Amino acid sequence: MSRPTPDTLEAKVVWVSGAVTPLTLHPPIRRAADVGRYEEFVARVAALAADGYTDAAIARRLTAEGFRSARTPAVPTPLVAKLRRSLGQASLTEQFRRREQIEGQWTVWGLSRLLGVTRNWLYDRMAAGTVPATRHPTTGHHLIPNDPALIARLRAAIPARRRT
Repeated sequence: MSRPTPDTLEAKVVWVSGAVTPLTLHPPIRRAADVGRYEEFVARVAALAADGYTDAAIARRLTAEGFRSARTPAVPTPLVAKLRRSLGQASLTEQFRRREQIEGQWTVWGLSRLLGVTRNWLYDRMAAGTVPATRHPTTGHHLIPNDPALIARLRAAIPARRRT
């Protein structure tokens, strides 16, 4: 039996017939930093986070690429989040939080501030179909077109007591 890396045990079973069966085992270990290819793992987390992937998507992708955690064969989302934060990278959701616009379109938060209404006021109109909205493909944030006619129509629909 040999241990080429802290997270890998290699053994050979020698059968009575003389046949040999090699085995590779990955026992649980204490530290993620002791997992094989850890530096590559860290670099992949940083690169995928910079490309705009969510923590869950990064975890799934790294698992598919053959990475693992210290205690499980899959990469858990909390490990990705912890590592990303330790690298000083904000999650995509955190990057877009409290942004008035994303890619030239209004967020619900930004448009509600512009109009002086609650976000629920806008959500009610989106549900009724009077405010067109799409979802950002990565973050899932609702995005509302930056259309002056739409904004004027919404301002006119605000009850007089709510106008600022």
